[in-house]
Amino acid sequence: MCKDSNASLGNDRSAKRMLGAGSRVGMAALIAASAASPAVAAATAFANETSWVGEVDASLAQTGQAPEQQQKADDKQASEENLQVKQEAHEQAVQDETVAHGELDAAQASVNEIQVTIDNAQSEADAAKMAALENALATARAALDAATAAKDKSDAAATAEQDASDALTAAQKTAVDKQLAADQAQSQQAKAQEAYEVAGGSDEFEAAQAALATAKDAKTAADTDLAAATQAQQNAEAALETARQQAKSDADVVTAARQQAQDVQAQLAAAQTELVAANEDLARVEAGEESAQVEVAKAKVAECEQAVAAAQVVADAAASAAAEVQATADASARVQTDAEAALSAAKDTQADRLQAVTDANTQVVAAQAALDKIVSASNADAQTLAKAKADLQAASKAAAEAKAAADAAAAEVASAQAAYDAAVQALANANAELGKYTELAKKGSLGFFEEIGATTAVKWLSDPAGTSGLGEDCGTTMDKLGDAKSATSLDNMKLALETMVKINDIRSENNCPELHVYSAIMAASQINLNWSATHQPFGHAPSYYPYGENLARGYKDPFVGWYDKEKIEYDKDLADGKLDGYDADGNKVGNYGHYLNILTDYTHYGCASIASRSWHLQDFDCITEYKRLVTDDEYVEGHEHLALGPNDDAFRDDGTPWTCHWEVVTPDIYLQERYGERSYSADEYYALFMKYYNKVYGTLDPSYQQAVDNAKAALDAAWAKADAANATAADKAAAEAATKQAVANAQAAVNADAQQKAAAETALSDAESQASAAQAQLDVANAEVAAKQTVADAAAKQAATDAAASASAKQDAGAANAQLDAAKAELAAARQALSDVSSDELKAAQKRVDAATAAVEAAQTNADEKDTALEAAKAAAAKSFAAEMDTQTALGAAKATLSDAQTAAGAASAAVDSAQARVNTIKPFADAAAAAQVTSSKAAQEFIDTQTAVADAQTAFDAAQAGAKQAADELAAAQERADHLGRFATNPAARSASTFAEAWEAGTFGDAWVSANAADMEATLSQKRAAYDQALAAKQAAEQQLVGAKENLAVKQAAYDKAAAALAQADAELADAQAWYDRMHPAPESQAATLETPGDQAIDEKVANAKHVAKAEGDGSTLAQTGDQVGEMFWIGGVAFVAAGVAIGASAVNRRRSSAE
Repeated sequence: MCKDSNASLGNDRSAKRMLGAGSRVGMAALIAASAASPAVAAATAFANETSWVGEVDASLAQTGQAPEQQQKADDKQASEENLQVKQEAHEQAVQDETVAHGELDAAQASVNEIQVTIDNAQSEADAAKMAALENALATARAALDAATAAKDKSDAAATAEQDASDALTAAQKTAVDKQLAADQAQSQQAKAQEAYEVAGGSDEFEAAQAALATAKDAKTAADTDLAAATQAQQNAEAALETARQQAKSDADVVTAARQQAQDVQAQLAAAQTELVAANEDLARVEAGEESAQVEVAKAKVAECEQAVAAAQVVADAAASAAAEVQATADASARVQTDAEAALSAAKDTQADRLQAVTDANTQVVAAQAALDKIVSASNADAQTLAKAKADLQAASKAAAEAKAAADAAAAEVASAQAAYDAAVQALANANAELGKYTELAKKGSLGFFEEIGATTAVKWLSDPAGTSGLGEDCGTTMDKLGDAKSATSLDNMKLALETMVKINDIRSENNCPELHVYSAIMAASQINLNWSATHQPFGHAPSYYPYGENLARGYKDPFVGWYDKEKIEYDKDLADGKLDGYDADGNKVGNYGHYLNILTDYTHYGCASIASRSWHLQDFDCITEYKRLVTDDEYVEGHEHLALGPNDDAFRDDGTPWTCHWEVVTPDIYLQERYGERSYSADEYYALFMKYYNKVYGTLDPSYQQAVDNAKAALDAAWAKADAANATAADKAAAEAATKQAVANAQAAVNADAQQKAAAETALSDAESQASAAQAQLDVANAEVAAKQTVADAAAKQAATDAAASASAKQDAGAANAQLDAAKAELAAARQALSDVSSDELKAAQKRVDAATAAVEAAQTNADEKDTALEAAKAAAAKSFAAEMDTQTALGAAKATLSDAQTAAGAASAAVDSAQARVNTIKPFADAAAAAQVTSSKAAQEFIDTQTAVADAQTAFDAAQAGAKQAADELAAAQERADHLGRFATNPAARSASTFAEAWEAGTFGDAWVSANAADMEATLSQKRAAYDQALAAKQAAEQQLVGAKENLAVKQAAYDKAAAALAQADAELADAQAWYDRMHPAPESQAATLETPGDQAIDEKVANAKHVAKAEGDGSTLAQTGDQVGEMFWIGGVAFVAAGVAIGASAVNRRRSSAE
């Protein structure tokens, strides 16, 4: 979009060059019209005179007289007339000069008198003002001293606060570490305790240890019983062995007795055989002389002997049988007695064991009931524990979250503290840095561009004539970069940024994107505006800078002309739906090019202003898409070929040509590559500029204090948040601890339930075991009773049978003995009868028979004895057998007792092993829990110690922070006071000045300081206000008089100067006329000297040259070349003029400047 112009707001660049020369002529005419120089009058006089001389010549030439003679005559007459004229003119000039001098002296006296009045009033005002300023100086110095002391105090407090903060941070870190260690130790202790509790806990451990001791005691008793049972078994086995040996011995005796009985029976049989033989011998003896009576007797004896023998056999057999049967019966009776006793004992045992079974079953029922009750309670406690654990999990999570929040809050505090410290340090650094920027104001915007590294802007401002193409007359020079009349001054740049940002508000209202700013276009805008402000006519600078531009003068807000007014014209043009320069009625509308520039598709702007003349300029740039040609890394088919590659070679190493492509880059990359800088939003750029501006003018960038305030607020908020988080964390930790205690209590209850359950289960198991054992023992007793009953029944039956057999055998033996006795008696009778009838031979035979009979009888007796011994041996053997059976029974009982003792010992040993295993299972957990408890207690104590240290550090930090805050507040107040009363800390001369005048001369204080401290000055001037006001009023009145007096003086001075110049001119002219007259009227003695001297020729030339002076048309430059100090040089529109002989006041100059601009 092209730039537009009109008569008041902007001019076409080409039109600006058309009126340059005429402006100077017009201004010179203005000056000439306002003040005519005496030299002009003189020149006019000389011009007239020259003209008159020429007429005389002409007239003389018309009479036809001799030229030389006539010339002399004319010259003589002319010299006389000229001398008279010059004398009259000189007299008049002297009179005029005298009058003018008197009037000038009177005017000067009036001016002097008024000036004295002004000086006196000024002195009085200055005295009052100086007294106030001295007071202000003292106040300022006191404020600065207070600020310095407050700064030292604040620094010390800040250092103390930092030290306290570091100590607090270290203590907090230590506390966090210790808390973490304590938490870990507590967690480990809780885990160890939980494992310990799961393993059984202290109660279970103590119960296990008690059970182990009891089991060991029971094992000891069982071992003792086992040893006794073992010894009893061994004794029973020994007794059984003895009984067996005895039984065997008795059996051997029986066998021997039986053998002896058999031997005796053999002897008896032999004796009987001998008896038979004897009887046969007797019979043979008696065969020869035997009588019938003898035969009968013998037969009878033989018969009786046979009967005796048979009876004896029967008797012996019956006796033996009776003895055996009796022995058997006795043994059976003893067995029966023993069996009945054993049965009775077994029944007693059976009854005892039945009662034991009943008691054991009762214990089982009771143990089961107790177990059921414990299980029910355990279930309830388990639910309580589960709920407590769930609550603990939630509480732990809440505590962890609260702790994390507290840790995060602590981190935020640390971060906020660091940010606050950084902000305070930045503020201190900024304060320290202010002094370094004081001189940079003279560099204007160049210093700012150098500060931010805007290389192109620096380059353009360092060589504005060359980079702009405007030449040395570009209006921007290095020595006036910071001048108030230059767009490069920081104040003007500030005004431009503040004024021109309005464009983005306008664009926003019209749905256009906001424009950004970069430094190169800012520098270009300043150079362009300086050219426009120093050249006439009003228009754009013909610079090289490729930007669109809006230009305005006389507007405080240029957008009133650029936008508000031109929008009206634009809307008129668009009223008929087309933009053709005419409204709907066909009337030509005004210009709206600036309006279009504001709303067109630009992306960036620069701006410049000159406040004193209300000049404003805004340049525009459009950077939407930028392409650059980039060489391909490899050959790409279809891409554009390069004639030469990077190394000036036409082909790559592989023989393919170099190719390239266009690459689109962002506006920032474009700006970076073209200008070496980036773009900013208007607000960002203004903030960046103001940071520099404030430093240059000794005004601390409020963002530093704001950053400190914000950081302090953030720190306070962080502390508040941290305090709340710590309180919450403490509450949550307490809740967690309470929940942990509830879990511990519930766990203890569960553990106790487990122990009670285990004990109840053990008791139930023991009761069941005891019931089973009692039942087993009852079963054994029942079996034993049944067995004993069977044995007793068999023994009773056998005893009855044996008793009946013994009775029958005894009866048979009695009968046999009776028969034997009868047979013996009959034998005795028969023998006696035989004896009576026997002869001696018979007697011998009989003797043999008798001997044989005696032998038989002896053998019989011996046999009987042996039978008796056999019976005794049998009885002994039966007794031994019964004893063996008893010992066998005792051995069985001993074995049963030993088995029971072994079972009891095994059970006791198993119980010991079980209890030991239980103890061994729990003991490591108990040891670990104990060790963890020690570690946890130590860590907790260390954490408590660090908490104390943190509390102490916190107290110290709070105190230090409070001290620092108080010191900072005091510093802020003192600093504000010191800032308000003026900064002069960086100026040692001002700081050490004893008076305000010295401080003023040192360059620290000035009008700006006085203006800035007007309110304080007002207070300090209050006591001297009346005198000060009166003095100022008198001064103002006198100054008004002085203006008139000076104007009068200027008039009188001009008149006097004119009269003096006229007198001087008259003196010169009179001298020249006199010299001319003298030459024309030479003395008689010198009439031959008619040639003009060089001095005469110079006078003639001076007179002749007066006509050239008249052609200057009042231009005072000629007078300036003579060296006469009769005027004042001043500037209008960038052009220097000299008003000769006219004292033009500052107000007149200002009025002319305003009208010219």
